[in-house]
Amino acid sequence: METKKFNELISKYWEGTSSLEEEFQLRTFLKTNKGASEHPEEAAIFGFFGKQMEIESSITEFPVEKIDTPKVITLNRLHFVRNIAAALLFILCGYFVFQNISSPPEKNQLAENWREVEDPKEALKITKEALAFLSNKVDKSERLLKNNIAKLSINKILN
Repeated sequence: METKKFNELISKYWEGTSSLEEEFQLRTFLKTNKGASEHPEEAAIFGFFGKQMEIESSITEFPVEKIDTPKVITLNRLHFVRNIAAALLFILCGYFVFQNISSPPEKNQLAENWREVEDPKEALKITKEALAFLSNKVDKSERLLKNNIAKLSINKILN
């Protein structure tokens, strides 16, 4: 077979437009020594396909009935456990909410956290201490905020 004709047939084959006769011509040419030596890659592919066609199988028909009925595994026990866990969680949450709402704090508990100051000078002193504490916290956060804004503006300038 000429190289030009072979190239036409093989290009038709790879495009999928070749006829069965043309594929037979290719197969027979590639089985010859000349075809196998000139085009070893194509000869290997057609040789492989030829060997696969020769394989015979004892299975005459595929067992379709086994595929039609898929096995469904149900997790009934897991579903049951999940429902119980959800119910217990609901009951515990309800219990804690009810306990917190139904029992208001006693006056003794409030008295531990708060103390009433009778002396105006002592009340002024406590108020000044609280305001100084708050002022200190505000100053720290204000300095931190100014530093971060300065860094951001420097980054914008550099970029």
